[in-house]
Amino acid sequence: MKRLALLLALVVGLGVAPAVGRAQESVSIRLNHLPWGMHIAYFAALEKGYFKELGLDVKIIPGHGALEAVNTVGAGKEDIGLATVDTVLVAQAKGVPIKVIAMDMYENPSCLIFMKNSGIARPKDLEGKRLGHLPASSMRYLTDAAMKLGGVDLGKITYVNHPAGAEFQLLTAGKLDAFGGFCMGQAPTLEAKGFKVGMFSMKDLGADVYGTMLFAHERTVKERPEMLVRFLRAWLKGQTYAYQHVDESTHFLLKHRPDRDMLEAAKFKMVLDADRSEEARQRGFGVMTDEGWQRSIDILIKAGMLEKALKPKDVYTNDLIEKAPEGKEFARLLFTAPPKD
Repeated sequence: MKRLALLLALVVGLGVAPAVGRAQESVSIRLNHLPWGMHIAYFAALEKGYFKELGLDVKIIPGHGALEAVNTVGAGKEDIGLATVDTVLVAQAKGVPIKVIAMDMYENPSCLIFMKNSGIARPKDLEGKRLGHLPASSMRYLTDAAMKLGGVDLGKITYVNHPAGAEFQLLTAGKLDAFGGFCMGQAPTLEAKGFKVGMFSMKDLGADVYGTMLFAHERTVKERPEMLVRFLRAWLKGQTYAYQHVDESTHFLLKHRPDRDMLEAAKFKMVLDADRSEEARQRGFGVMTDEGWQRSIDILIKAGMLEKALKPKDVYTNDLIEKAPEGKEFARLLFTAPPKD
């Protein structure tokens, strides 16, 4: 009896009510893209039952670009979204009522990808080249901003809109010189097919901005904070499990995306490399800082991407992620042991 009382006291202290004896609360999360390696932890949390353990019936909805996630969550159609920093900040500057609740990937994954034998060695070499982008993606705006800040003449670049998936054939056939993608996404796929590729990351382009993040409608943050804490706790448990069981967790993803293969495990490990930030080490995974947000805001303002200046306190909150002790456990793993297959 004393042990039960102690457990209840601990749970209440974390701001999370126990799930025993109550109905499962329905929660939806809209991903930024169709599921791939970067989403493995979400499916680990789902398949291992971590969401249900914390009283949540979670529906993971595949996405077709970060803008879609911002629009659906901002309209109150879904509870939680996943998107890149540029999409989130531009939406907030336009008045979309969303707030960031946790960092998903600290280092920005956006990249310009090209063939090694293309003669492209520095960003300036992209002038006079054909650069491909998805028409509904905001990645062009972010990579354009970075190139502009780096002195690249955007007027000398020919932009080519292409459907998702067509970038591989267009690049390898010589119909594109480069395209916008994720460093740990399309690049390893091309390498696995035997092509040698080069990349310019956002840091390479001179724009050290935040990466991908979880966000919710401002009303949800205000009215359902306890649900969001439970979601974050289960997601972080999924992160920890996936880190310790990479191959098994990749199969969880493949169950929902059978057209993918085990290459997603290698991509997941690349994502983990992008997660080893000093912020996570010091304060727990998912926690953010005013400095990190201000740096990202300043770069987007300088590049002309934001309609107005934003204050970090209006962009994000650590109040929820700091109530998830699993964040510190996952951060400890990131810095003390390699992931396990």
